[in-house]
Amino acid sequence: MPTIAPPAITALPAAPDPNNRATFNTLAYPWSASLSPFGTQVAALGANVKANADDAATSATTATTQAGLATSNGAAQVTLATTQAGNAATSASTATTQAGTATTQASASSASASAAAASAEQASKLNLGNKAIAPTVDNQGAALLAGATYYDTALSKWRVWSGAAWVDGISSISGVSSINGLTGAVTLPPAPAPEPILFYNLGIN
Repeated sequence: MPTIAPPAITALPAAPDPNNRATFNTLAYPWSASLSPFGTQVAALGANVKANADDAATSATTATTQAGLATSNGAAQVTLATTQAGNAATSASTATTQAGTATTQASASSASASAAAASAEQASKLNLGNKAIAPTVDNQGAALLAGATYYDTALSKWRVWSGAAWVDGISSISGVSSINGLTGAVTLPPAPAPEPILFYNLGIN
Protein backbone atom coordinates (compact mmCIF):
# COMPACT_ATOMS: atom_id res chain seq x y z
CA MET A 1 0.00 0.00 0.00
CA PRO A 2 1.53 3.39 -0.95
CA THR A 3 2.64 5.75 1.81
CA ILE A 4 0.17 8.60 2.47
CA ALA A 5 1.79 12.05 2.43
CA PRO A 6 1.79 13.65 5.89
CA PRO A 7 -0.54 16.63 6.49
CA ALA A 8 0.96 20.12 6.72
CA ILE A 9 1.50 21.89 10.04
CA THR A 10 0.96 25.64 10.16
CA ALA A 11 3.78 27.41 11.98
CA LEU A 12 2.86 29.27 15.17
CA PRO A 13 2.91 33.07 14.89
CA ALA A 14 5.49 35.09 16.79
CA ALA A 15 5.18 34.52 20.55
CA PRO A 16 4.52 37.55 22.78
CA ASP A 17 7.50 38.92 24.67
CA PRO A 18 6.49 39.74 28.27
CA ASN A 19 9.34 42.23 28.41
CA ASN A 20 7.97 44.22 25.45
CA ARG A 21 4.73 45.86 26.52
CA ALA A 22 4.42 47.71 23.22
CA THR A 23 3.80 44.46 21.29
CA PHE A 24 2.66 42.02 23.98
CA ASN A 25 -1.12 42.57 23.70
CA THR A 26 -0.95 42.60 19.88
CA LEU A 27 0.91 39.27 19.71
CA ALA A 28 -0.68 37.43 22.66
CA TYR A 29 -4.15 36.82 21.20
CA PRO A 30 -3.21 35.47 17.71
CA TRP A 31 -0.51 33.33 19.32
CA SER A 32 -2.79 31.81 21.96
CA ALA A 33 -5.63 31.38 19.43
CA SER A 34 -3.33 29.33 17.15
CA LEU A 35 -2.36 26.80 19.88
CA SER A 36 -5.54 24.73 19.58
CA PRO A 37 -5.42 24.23 15.76
CA PHE A 38 -1.66 23.65 16.03
CA GLY A 39 -2.22 20.81 18.50
CA THR A 40 -4.89 19.33 16.21
CA GLN A 41 -2.47 19.41 13.24
CA VAL A 42 0.29 17.73 15.29
CA ALA A 43 -2.15 15.00 16.34
CA ALA A 44 -3.18 14.50 12.70
CA LEU A 45 0.48 14.17 11.70
CA GLY A 46 1.06 11.55 14.39
CA ALA A 47 -2.00 9.58 13.22
CA ASN A 48 -0.76 9.75 9.61
CA VAL A 49 2.69 8.46 10.55
CA LYS A 50 1.20 5.63 12.61
CA ALA A 51 -1.11 4.62 9.76
CA ASN A 52 1.87 4.50 7.36
CA ALA A 53 3.85 2.44 9.87
CA ASP A 54 0.95 0.00 10.27
CA ASP A 55 0.58 -0.33 6.49
CA ALA A 56 4.30 -0.90 6.11
CA ALA A 57 4.26 -3.55 8.83
CA THR A 58 1.34 -5.30 7.10
CA SER A 59 3.22 -5.20 3.81
CA ALA A 60 6.27 -6.69 5.51
CA THR A 61 4.18 -9.52 6.97
CA THR A 62 2.57 -10.20 3.59
CA ALA A 63 5.93 -10.19 1.84
CA THR A 64 7.37 -12.62 4.39
CA THR A 65 4.42 -14.96 3.82
CA GLN A 66 4.91 -14.73 0.09
CA ALA A 67 8.60 -15.52 0.51
CA GLY A 68 7.66 -18.72 2.34
CA LEU A 69 5.22 -19.76 -0.37
CA ALA A 70 7.67 -18.88 -3.12
CA THR A 71 10.22 -21.38 -1.79
CA SER A 72 8.31 -24.14 -3.54
CA ASN A 73 7.89 -22.14 -6.74
CA GLY A 74 11.52 -21.72 -7.65
CA ALA A 75 14.46 -19.45 -6.99
CA ALA A 76 13.05 -16.60 -9.08
CA GLN A 77 9.96 -16.30 -6.91
CA VAL A 78 12.11 -16.46 -3.77
CA THR A 79 14.31 -13.64 -5.03
CA LEU A 80 11.30 -11.48 -5.89
CA ALA A 81 9.63 -12.04 -2.52
CA THR A 82 12.87 -11.35 -0.68
CA THR A 83 13.23 -8.05 -2.53
CA GLN A 84 9.66 -7.10 -1.63
CA ALA A 85 10.28 -8.02 2.00
CA GLY A 86 13.39 -5.82 2.05
CA ASN A 87 11.51 -2.90 0.55
CA ALA A 88 8.69 -3.34 3.05
CA ALA A 89 11.14 -3.52 5.95
CA THR A 90 12.82 -0.31 4.75
CA SER A 91 9.43 1.40 4.55
CA ALA A 92 8.57 0.18 8.03
CA SER A 93 11.88 1.49 9.39
CA THR A 94 11.39 4.86 7.69
CA ALA A 95 7.85 5.15 9.01
CA THR A 96 9.02 4.27 12.52
CA THR A 97 11.73 6.94 12.33
CA GLN A 98 9.17 9.50 11.13
CA ALA A 99 6.86 8.52 13.98
CA GLY A 100 9.67 9.08 16.49
CA THR A 101 10.54 12.44 14.94
CA ALA A 102 6.92 13.55 14.96
CA THR A 103 6.55 12.53 18.61
CA THR A 104 9.71 14.46 19.56
CA GLN A 105 8.54 17.55 17.67
CA ALA A 106 5.11 17.35 19.27
CA SER A 107 6.70 17.09 22.73
CA ALA A 108 9.03 20.03 22.04
CA SER A 109 6.15 22.13 20.69
CA SER A 110 4.04 21.30 23.74
CA ALA A 111 6.87 22.29 26.09
CA SER A 112 7.44 25.53 24.17
CA ALA A 113 3.74 26.33 24.26
CA SER A 114 3.62 25.66 28.02
CA ALA A 115 6.65 27.88 28.65
CA ALA A 116 5.25 30.70 26.52
CA ALA A 117 1.87 30.41 28.23
CA ALA A 118 3.60 30.67 31.62
CA SER A 119 5.50 33.77 30.43
CA ALA A 120 2.30 35.33 29.13
CA GLU A 121 0.57 34.66 32.47
CA GLN A 122 3.46 36.18 34.42
CA ALA A 123 3.41 39.28 32.20
CA SER A 124 -0.35 39.65 32.65
CA LYS A 125 0.22 39.68 36.43
CA LEU A 126 2.37 42.81 36.04
CA ASN A 127 0.34 44.61 33.34
CA LEU A 128 -3.30 44.32 34.38
CA GLY A 129 -4.62 46.41 31.47
CA ASN A 130 -7.39 49.04 31.54
CA LYS A 131 -9.77 49.06 34.51
CA ALA A 132 -12.41 51.46 35.78
CA ILE A 133 -11.73 50.68 39.46
CA ALA A 134 -8.59 49.70 41.35
CA PRO A 135 -8.23 45.89 41.32
CA THR A 136 -7.72 43.93 44.53
CA VAL A 137 -6.30 40.80 42.84
CA ASP A 138 -4.43 40.17 39.59
CA ASN A 139 -5.97 38.88 36.34
CA GLN A 140 -5.70 35.28 37.59
CA GLY A 141 -7.36 36.03 40.92
CA ALA A 142 -4.08 35.81 42.86
CA ALA A 143 -2.52 38.37 45.20
CA LEU A 144 -1.15 41.52 43.55
CA LEU A 145 2.59 41.66 42.88
CA ALA A 146 4.60 44.72 43.85
CA GLY A 147 5.26 46.72 40.69
CA ALA A 148 2.01 45.63 38.98
CA THR A 149 0.37 48.41 36.95
CA TYR A 150 -2.99 49.19 35.40
CA TYR A 151 -4.51 52.17 33.57
CA ASP A 152 -7.39 53.71 35.52
CA THR A 153 -9.92 54.76 32.88
CA ALA A 154 -11.92 56.72 35.44
CA LEU A 155 -8.92 58.76 36.65
CA SER A 156 -7.08 58.79 33.27
CA LYS A 157 -3.76 57.80 34.82
CA TRP A 158 -1.43 54.85 35.29
CA ARG A 159 -1.33 53.41 38.80
CA VAL A 160 1.30 51.18 40.41
CA TRP A 161 0.91 48.65 43.25
CA SER A 162 3.53 49.49 45.91
CA GLY A 163 3.03 46.19 47.71
CA ALA A 164 0.54 47.74 50.12
CA ALA A 165 -1.51 50.29 48.15
CA TRP A 166 -2.07 51.73 44.68
CA VAL A 167 -0.06 54.89 43.99
CA ASP A 168 -0.28 57.21 41.02
CA GLY A 169 2.02 56.91 38.04
CA ILE A 170 2.40 59.63 35.37
CA SER A 171 -1.02 60.90 34.27
CA SER A 172 -1.96 61.79 30.71
CA ILE A 173 -3.70 64.87 32.23
CA SER A 174 -1.43 66.14 34.97
CA GLY A 175 1.92 64.99 33.59
CA VAL A 176 4.97 65.25 35.90
CA SER A 177 3.96 66.05 39.49
CA SER A 178 7.31 67.32 40.83
CA ILE A 179 10.75 68.60 39.77
CA ASN A 180 13.77 67.88 41.98
CA GLY A 181 11.46 67.31 44.93
CA LEU A 182 9.49 70.57 44.36
CA THR A 183 5.71 70.28 43.97
CA GLY A 184 2.88 72.66 43.20
CA ALA A 185 3.53 75.80 41.11
CA VAL A 186 7.29 75.72 40.53
CA THR A 187 8.78 79.15 39.66
CA LEU A 188 11.98 79.12 37.67
CA PRO A 189 14.55 81.90 38.40
CA PRO A 190 15.04 84.52 35.66
CA ALA A 191 17.92 84.09 33.27
CA PRO A 192 21.00 86.20 34.15
CA ALA A 193 21.47 89.51 32.27
CA PRO A 194 24.00 89.32 29.44
CA GLU A 195 27.47 90.72 30.14
CA PRO A 196 28.12 94.17 28.54
CA ILE A 197 30.29 94.22 25.45
CA LEU A 198 33.13 96.79 25.66
CA PHE A 199 34.57 98.45 22.56
CA TYR A 200 38.02 100.05 22.61
CA ASN A 201 39.31 102.74 20.23
CA LEU A 202 42.85 101.71 19.38
CA GLY A 203 43.41 104.75 17.14
CA ILE A 204 43.50 102.70 13.97
CA ASN A 205 42.09 104.55 10.92
